[in-house]
Amino acid sequence: MTTLDVPQITIIVPVYNAEKYLDQCLRSIVTQTYRNLEVILVDDGSTDNSGEICDQYASSDSRIIVIHQSNMGVSHSRNIGIEKAKGDYIIFVDSDDWIDEKLCETLLDAVITYNVEAAVCAYIREYPNKSLPKILHERNTVFSGKVMQRIICGPIAKELENPENMDSYGTLWGHIYPARVLKKHEMMDLSKIGTAEDVLYNFKIFSDIKNIVYVIQPLYHYRKDVKTSITSTYKPDLWCKWERLYSEFKKVIQENDLDPIYYQALSNRIAINTLGLGLNCVEDNASFYEKYKRIKAILANSQRKDAMKCLMLENMPIYWKFFFVCAKCRLSFMLCVLLLVISNMRGQM
Repeated sequence: MTTLDVPQITIIVPVYNAEKYLDQCLRSIVTQTYRNLEVILVDDGSTDNSGEICDQYASSDSRIIVIHQSNMGVSHSRNIGIEKAKGDYIIFVDSDDWIDEKLCETLLDAVITYNVEAAVCAYIREYPNKSLPKILHERNTVFSGKVMQRIICGPIAKELENPENMDSYGTLWGHIYPARVLKKHEMMDLSKIGTAEDVLYNFKIFSDIKNIVYVIQPLYHYRKDVKTSITSTYKPDLWCKWERLYSEFKKVIQENDLDPIYYQALSNRIAINTLGLGLNCVEDNASFYEKYKRIKAILANSQRKDAMKCLMLENMPIYWKFFFVCAKCRLSFMLCVLLLVISNMRGQM
């Protein structure tokens, strides 16, 4: 513990070209009701005024440390922050998001009250014209680390009623973690696995976390419109990178001799990720025929075909069932049309 046995919380913020949103983010951090903070801002080679904004905040608040580095990616920025952190607990905040003034106080209080090692809170998806809370439980709920690790791996049984919640526990933001655990693990670079480095990292670290409490107050504000604009670009190598991502999941399962149910959970993840891969295929200016060929290639992949065969649809809502029946039957034309509709709807939200 730190001074007077009051735990110190380190907040790590990776920053890259976020000048439009950074002031709101940092104001929400420095005005936290919990005061014993260390704030590490990692400026990842920003080419706008983000670095200067970080320095301005540091000059007026002694709790803030700024690290300037050449552009090395968000995973490296977080790893550097973890390495430098001196706090007892670590919280991550993305530079285009912001947090409720009581986030630190509430999450630490939950850790103490429920006698757990970590906590995660509900969050609010912030669109330009609306705010949508995402609350997964009716009351604060305690999970063992093993149960949370399996949930992060992928949904099974009744969890398939809401496939869209698959990664709601796997974010780095909205959590408070024991620093000693994070310092034992490194985050994998996005250039190797494409996306979901936060989900993979959580999957690894929950081998070392005994228990966690889910807090129903939505305390984290996730700026959804920014993420949508960033992700809506065709990435031709995403398929190969996700294959490496799944291999990393399998590696953790094998090294920790985890229960066979983890393989089923991962298989369901692979099947459900057909939606994400499909959206990646249709969100550019290519011809319909080219998009159709991409979808056809995805559905022909042997690992994905096996995952589709094992995916149980009975618990899914009707619209999810329809999508995955098309995927199971490899109806590439119909799936391409559906994905174009979904992509258009997502762009209008």
